[in-house]
Amino acid sequence: MVPNPYKKGALHDTGTEHKMLFINLPTGTKITIFDVAGQVIDVLHFDSTNPFDGTLFWDMFSKDGIEVASGLYIYVAEYPGGTQTGHFAILR
Repeated sequence: MVPNPYKKGALHDTGTEHKMLFINLPTGTKITIFDVAGQVIDVLHFDSTNPFDGTLFWDMFSKDGIEVASGLYIYVAEYPGGTQTGHFAILR
């Protein structure tokens, strides 16, 4: 997950589009993003046909279409052969 923490105006932001990147993902990865209260914020799926591209952009909008607020978030990446859990911060 890069950048961590996310700060508005990151290098890969374009204009008013703000993004975070999940990197080095294997094909078939499901990423679930939670807030610290355990509520599901968004669910992402990575199914690239290019084995050398393991990058997935997240636009920082919830599954309900609402831009997420500053705070701490937890992600669970489930992929063939395992899972990985981590956290990241968003500073607007």
